[in-house]
Amino acid sequence: MSHDFLGFQLKSARKAKWAHYFLALLSGAILPIGFAPFHQWYLVLISLMSWHILFDKATPKEAYKRGWWYGFGLFTAGVCWVYVSIHVYGKAPPWLATIATLTLTFFLAYFFAFQAYFYSKLRLKSLPILGFASLWVIFEWLRLWMFTGFPWLYIGYAFIDTPLSGYAPIGSVYLVSFLVCVSSECLYLLLKQLTKAKHVSSATQFFQSSASKQLIIGLFGLWLLGYILSLINWTNLDDKPIKVSLIQGNIDQEKKWDPKFREFTKGMYYGISVKEWKTYQPDIVIWPESAIPVRYEDAHSYFEQVNATANEYNSTLISGIIYSDKSVTPPLLYNSVFAFNDKVQSYTKQRLVPFGEYIPLINYLSKTFPFLKNFPSGVSPGSSDQIGLKVNEHWLAPSVCYEVLYPHLIQKLSKNSNLLFTISNDAWFGRSHGPPQHFQMARMRAIELNRYMIRSTNNGITAIINSKGKVEKQIPTDQRTVLRGEVRPAYGLTPFGFWGITPIIAGCACLLLINIYWSFFRKKPI
Repeated sequence: MSHDFLGFQLKSARKAKWAHYFLALLSGAILPIGFAPFHQWYLVLISLMSWHILFDKATPKEAYKRGWWYGFGLFTAGVCWVYVSIHVYGKAPPWLATIATLTLTFFLAYFFAFQAYFYSKLRLKSLPILGFASLWVIFEWLRLWMFTGFPWLYIGYAFIDTPLSGYAPIGSVYLVSFLVCVSSECLYLLLKQLTKAKHVSSATQFFQSSASKQLIIGLFGLWLLGYILSLINWTNLDDKPIKVSLIQGNIDQEKKWDPKFREFTKGMYYGISVKEWKTYQPDIVIWPESAIPVRYEDAHSYFEQVNATANEYNSTLISGIIYSDKSVTPPLLYNSVFAFNDKVQSYTKQRLVPFGEYIPLINYLSKTFPFLKNFPSGVSPGSSDQIGLKVNEHWLAPSVCYEVLYPHLIQKLSKNSNLLFTISNDAWFGRSHGPPQHFQMARMRAIELNRYMIRSTNNGITAIINSKGKVEKQIPTDQRTVLRGEVRPAYGLTPFGFWGITPIIAGCACLLLINIYWSFFRKKPI
């Protein structure tokens, strides 16, 4: 009888364990629905509230396991667009693309496994509002640079169209993420107290209690202050706008690098640009990332011709193109941006896409997988001391595709610039939710720095974003067309534009240490 009872207990324990894993997987999977293109930001709050249900009473070992399932659900649902790139354009069979995608999300999930482990081990539930938010931001920051960096799905991006985005000019997306965690913690504590009120009288007492009032007032004040901050103009916009034309070539990814299609691409971009110069007469014409599918030195005469035409109309052409530096042996390839006016200027991409533009840790991986030595070296990162591109009397801070995800990089480039612009080719991800997520991050850079962001892409999303992060103009995706519009240069710096991410990261580290002190050295937790 006792053995049967013990067996029943073990079975129940196993079922309960897997129930927690399933809840963790589901909680993580609903979080990406808060981002573009779905914009259901409240689901992020629900996901974070479920975090406390999962981990507040879990042992560090169990929290580690549940945290992994949470991260696996989050990244599998959030970055499944990788499958499109590998299968549709990489020509990998479905089974191989599925394995590759799940392998990526499998390893990314360990960020949340360790985050949950430290949440439980450091007893952060003792000062939950400080500890939980601080730890979350620290781990988002770790994803900025650890293992070559993958700063995707920061929760602050999901709240770009809420009052909390008003804090972005002060502390970037990291401060927004911090305050999202604080908001979820307040809601969780309120819900926890409310569930204890079983009767109407108890519920009335709940709303009258000082603790509940403080949480409600604090939460309301937090969001109200964010709205007030969003009304502040941190920079001064020039009264004289700049006319721009963004050429969306909509070149099929499978044909883009086909030599037979090369002359058509060159003629198409040149023909549309000439028409723009004759009719709209823009100050700047921008082509997307690697618009012309050859190396710059192989298209030098072509760009001389285009530049000569642009000079006739007192305009500047900016284009993405691959550049080969033959001054070194072997030559280095750079994903570059060139600006053509009275002189030729260039910027080379600094943050590269891992396994897309280069193989990270190739020297170590090749020891285990010797065949990697035969792979081409790929694209090299540009120098970290680059400045922007000067067009007439204004400076433009450039970013190429993936590197618009890095707040500190764009902040550094923007210090002496009046405008932001990014070029990209999101055709690799088809109609998945990858391009809208990417576009959402570009919008956040405009809010953080209170500068116009110009975004030119091959097939979308091509748009002009104002200094408040609002989309002023946008053209349909998957069409060959032109976006005409005006942008206004900005002068001055936001607090984040001046200080960068150091204060918010250092502040979170200090709050985390304070939380640990209260948890371990105080007899009575707060």
